Amino acid sequence: MSRKHGFTLVELLVVIAIIGVLIGLLLPAVQAAREAARRMQCLNNVKQWGLALMNYSEARRGLPQFTSWGRSASSSQVYDTGYSIHARILPYIEQGAFMVGIDFGDYDNYRVWGNKTALNSALYEKCGFPCPTLWCPSEDQAKQALQPRNENLYANNVNYMFCTGSGVGAANNLNDGRNDGAFRFKQTSLATMTDGTSNTMVISEARMQLSAFTSASDEKNMDRLSVLGEGTVADYVDPDLEAMKASVSLTHRGSPWLAGRHYATGYSAYASPNAKVPDVWLRGSELLFEGASSNHPGVVVVGLGDGSARVVSDTVASTVWRATSTTSGGETTRID
Repeated sequence: MSRKHGFTLVELLVVIAIIGVLIGLLLPAVQAAREAARRMQCLNNVKQWGLALMNYSEARRGLPQFTSWGRSASSSQVYDTGYSIHARILPYIEQGAFMVGIDFGDYDNYRVWGNKTALNSALYEKCGFPCPTLWCPSEDQAKQALQPRNENLYANNVNYMFCTGSGVGAANNLNDGRNDGAFRFKQTSLATMTDGTSNTMVISEARMQLSAFTSASDEKNMDRLSVLGEGTVADYVDPDLEAMKASVSLTHRGSPWLAGRHYATGYSAYASPNAKVPDVWLRGSELLFEGASSNHPGVVVVGLGDGSARVVSDTVASTVWRATSTTSGGETTRID
């Protein structure tokens, strides 16, 4: 009479161990494949914004101005009302109907920030624009919900920022129009990129900064944090990290997408990509120290003035990174 043999406990444990090892080997590959797909989608998003800029430039004979500040046609008073470049080039990614009815030149009534008026209710709904091209698929922070109408901040978020230059020396202030990047207070054009459109950055990424972290000293999140201050430029351009931690505050990096504020929708090349230092914003000035960052391991995605997009390592030399951010610095350096 034959006996039926089953698995012994040892054999079962060996099989489980082998399966565990195989899963352990497989998971990193799966995660890497998923990240590669997300990075490819991010490249596509950046290219879409870059092509929109080229189409805008052809139609309007110039690039959109950064419009951090708006000036009323009826007075010399400066309003904190500028619309983002994203809002201005939506028609060129086939989303033009979204901004129908908004007069970009009416700074008195259509105010992106500040006290609300009846006409501003039109902007309230628009800030909830569900456009996937605004977001990097690797962003791990939850998108911010639309704020109540009585809040001073209209919500919704963006990961893609437009380049205002090197942020170095006299080029650190957008307000004074001294910045050396593609986007300024005044309108520029592709023709001003005398370094070559294929050598000039126009767009890159930034990780969203929309909620408080457990600790401001968390090194993982240092590049998400901003420092607000009342001092001089010298107090912040070469910061002591430990001393700055007490000054870390929340300035809603990447929010709202509709606002032409540098910390909301702009970046400079002052800091290297993914630099583990807080962004800097000095109250009363649009200082250009907010940098590029992403959740893609070791890289950021960049768009150039010729409409191309590429991946740049965060180990890129700062001299190369800054040179590529200027339009007419006389450099021909490429970030290949």
